[in-house]
Amino acid sequence: MLWSCPRRCVTWGAHYGGGIVLYPGMGVRMWIAVDLDNTFADYTGALRAWVQEHMMVDGCSLADPVAYSFMDSGWPFNSPAAMMEAHRRAVRDGLYLAEQPYPHAVDTIRRLAVQGHDLVFATSRDDDPYGVQTSAWLDEWLPGGRPPVVFVQDKTLLDADLLVDDKPSMIRAAIDHGMKVAHPAHLYCRDEPGFMFTDWRQLPRIVRGLEGDAGKRMV
Repeated sequence: MLWSCPRRCVTWGAHYGGGIVLYPGMGVRMWIAVDLDNTFADYTGALRAWVQEHMMVDGCSLADPVAYSFMDSGWPFNSPAAMMEAHRRAVRDGLYLAEQPYPHAVDTIRRLAVQGHDLVFATSRDDDPYGVQTSAWLDEWLPGGRPPVVFVQDKTLLDADLLVDDKPSMIRAAIDHGMKVAHPAHLYCRDEPGFMFTDWRQLPRIVRGLEGDAGKRMV
């Protein structure tokens, strides 16, 4: 499978061009940006395993976070700084390599690509020098070719047709920017605006609905 972004030139933090394109007989082709941690891949599960091993905490007591910062969720972090210190230590130990894709996420990405959509993984990771862990992980789970990855803090700069993300502030910023957003049903983001999905297999249906709206606008 060939992965490319013919409508936009994607580099590490920039893209050019834009707009939804209608291909005769193929429907609407969309530009879809997909976040990694706790969107495509289970960051919480990987961090839970690290905390259990390195901080001597029973994994069963580490509930799914009710806040994006993991505070007030039974995790052993008494401040955002403590959370970030644990995160940095875990990353040094290979946290990003230990994550698992959410069920059906890999197959859904491949399905959307086969349908002709342009995809990019967009992550705000700034603690993975040269994207070593990120690239190795993506190559493992999407062997034989995969969407490119862009490292960017403000994902509204991508101006994607659809952003798939879990961060509440990013969801709201993207919608304020005029972007469509789909997000998982995590406790900390399930009440955010946009299209919520509980299973990655639901995402193609969301995309089809947006295709229909875009097609009507272009007729």
